[in-house]
Amino acid sequence: MTDKINRRGEIIRVASQLFIKNGYESTSVRDIAAGVGCTEAALYYHFKSGKRAILKEVVEVLVPMLFNVIVECRDAASLDALVAQYSRRLLDVMSDQAEVLRWAVSEFPNFGEEERAFFYEKQSMIFSHFVEMIQRYVPDRAEAQQTVWIIMCISIGYIQMFYSFNVKSTPYGQQVHLGALLARALSLPPP
Repeated sequence: MTDKINRRGEIIRVASQLFIKNGYESTSVRDIAAGVGCTEAALYYHFKSGKRAILKEVVEVLVPMLFNVIVECRDAASLDALVAQYSRRLLDVMSDQAEVLRWAVSEFPNFGEEERAFFYEKQSMIFSHFVEMIQRYVPDRAEAQQTVWIIMCISIGYIQMFYSFNVKSTPYGQQVHLGALLARALSLPPP
């Protein structure tokens, strides 16, 4: 049984590397099997529906990373403290996982409906959990949802700028400290 689990994990690891390097569409089941050092039949033994099932597992492996970033902020004393913690933790994770996010963002438009459904399902789960956390500080659910969208969109944009585009600083000579900036903006009273 351990061999089966190890082989499955190796298939997921190799597939994710190949998806990042070559793209999902350009990576074949044969490429993955060759990278693992197994036959295509062995790969199909572990993943009955082939590449689509492997992609689903690759996504399943990535989701806990993002989910844990949110969960680790659950004890924040205020909304601005939560946003600051979230931003710091996200940056820590993204320094190790930037190429995975870059791959997911660049590949997403090319996925079919079934592949996109994997991402939508996981994003919805993360979003709902984040909204529940934010509602401790923002009593109106609609406002909590909007706040989460703002945080998520700004975070993804920040990651794109500073990791995907490899921008080291702003034209003003310093890297923007997203967490502090966003936390401050969210804590300001409305005009």
